[in-house]
Amino acid sequence: MSAARWPRWLTPVVFALLACAWTWPAVVAGDTLLVGRNFDLPGTLWFLDAIPRLGLDLNDPLTGHPGGHAYGRPDSFTLFALGPLADWIGVGRLHGWLQVLGVTVSAWAAEAFAREVGARAPWSLLAGLGFAFGGLATTVLLEGHVYHLLNPWLPLFGMMWWRATRPGGTVRQGLIAGVLFSLTLLSSGYLGMAGAVVAVCFAAGGLGRWWRDGGPQLPWRPLLAAAAVVALVAVPYLLLFLGSEGQDITDYQRFGVSRTEFLRTRSANLVRLAGPTWSLDTYDHSNAMTLSATVLALVMVTPWVLRGRRGWGTLLATAAVGLILPLGTELGSPELGTLPLPLALVSETRLSEFIRFPMRLGWAWMLVASVLAAWTATVLADRAGARAWVLVPLALVEVFAIHALPERQRSQLAAVPSAYDAHEGAILDLYPEAPAREYELNAWFAAWACYYQTGHDRPIADDCVGTHSMRNPRIDKERQLIAALLRDDVATVRQLSADWDTPVLVLHADLYPQGDRDRLMEALSRLDPSPATSTDGGEHVIAYEIQP
Repeated sequence: MSAARWPRWLTPVVFALLACAWTWPAVVAGDTLLVGRNFDLPGTLWFLDAIPRLGLDLNDPLTGHPGGHAYGRPDSFTLFALGPLADWIGVGRLHGWLQVLGVTVSAWAAEAFAREVGARAPWSLLAGLGFAFGGLATTVLLEGHVYHLLNPWLPLFGMMWWRATRPGGTVRQGLIAGVLFSLTLLSSGYLGMAGAVVAVCFAAGGLGRWWRDGGPQLPWRPLLAAAAVVALVAVPYLLLFLGSEGQDITDYQRFGVSRTEFLRTRSANLVRLAGPTWSLDTYDHSNAMTLSATVLALVMVTPWVLRGRRGWGTLLATAAVGLILPLGTELGSPELGTLPLPLALVSETRLSEFIRFPMRLGWAWMLVASVLAAWTATVLADRAGARAWVLVPLALVEVFAIHALPERQRSQLAAVPSAYDAHEGAILDLYPEAPAREYELNAWFAAWACYYQTGHDRPIADDCVGTHSMRNPRIDKERQLIAALLRDDVATVRQLSADWDTPVLVLHADLYPQGDRDRLMEALSRLDPSPATSTDGGEHVIAYEIQP
């Protein structure tokens, strides 16, 4: 099929089919088959389920029991519009379908952006493949952060902002760009920061063009229109984050490093740029920003291929900034640490709380570099003819062979144990504490306790957004109960249960060493000789009702 005969409807169909294959088995996910690799997956599912009961203060009365818990810094506000769907679709199925939908619409939007700057199908598909099927897309799907990819807003913002900052840009285009940027920010703060990179670089490029073409003129009308719309969303957004408790202090103190070093360990390096290694998913939380070799090669030849065409310099500069910002190499002065200069300047301030994972700023590179690569491939095809068709198959090979999402993805059986339904009242889950791998295992335990709540709908003690034990109110209660049970002090257990208004203790028996498990079960049997037991959720769960 020639490029001239490529029908417009075929592009979303191609992306949808590729998304189903790439995210498999997400399309057949359900509440007993979860698709994702890392512990944020159950937390995202819990958030989708909890959205309908969260008030304007973002306080959830069913977690952090008995006082409830406020979630002042949700990762994504756009999920609020999707949470009610979980009641009739189910959170597991909804999350799986959102993976497929997110990849499809984000790739389609990036392809539209590429056509806006000058690319043609089928080479415009490279933009969608590089953006929505790239290294960061792989990472967020493995982590369970589906809202990062349910994001056509960033490519559509880039497309509209491209129009607004070029000669002839209008107020209407600026207003639409402002709305699209606001939706990007609400999808995720990291995507908003990536959008800010695109916004500043495109505006600077537009100013340069206006200066060159007609004297020192400022494209102030579309700029002011966009700024006015963005301010209505961004100012309350920033005030909400500044007014709520952050996690940065406990994070970097827990590792015993400075804030600068903490940010550097979450930045991109050569390993994370080159490709996933066998240990990445096990020890580094699938955290990579693997670059597409096809996109990178096309971007590197852009100055020669697109010479004489207008706008490629702005795109190239934006892509370069989007690649430099996530790096953890020393690009600033030695006194400012091992971060690029803009991040180094704020690394020891509270602003570092907003950045925490600098690698996610790489969304700006993923988008703009892919769009630029699609445009470059189109011009190469005009010169090389049929030989340029090999570029699209090469990108597809990278998607499935290098990023290797279907092979790296994991399906998890996760039925809610029926033992939870045997009693009434608040629940305290008893999990073992893991000091050696505290971050990973304790985060998994909290994530499963929160996911199980989507089935039993009863109050629990956990913080369902924080990912480490020092921020989880269940841990301190659990320590007191376990210590009392191991010394067979059932009177203290009964008193604590009454003080916390938590009549149900759920022992996750499979996770304890046999000796500790036997002692805990013996002590708990003094409080409830006939506990509810189930193994239907994939683990041995025992629910004890503690009578005052």
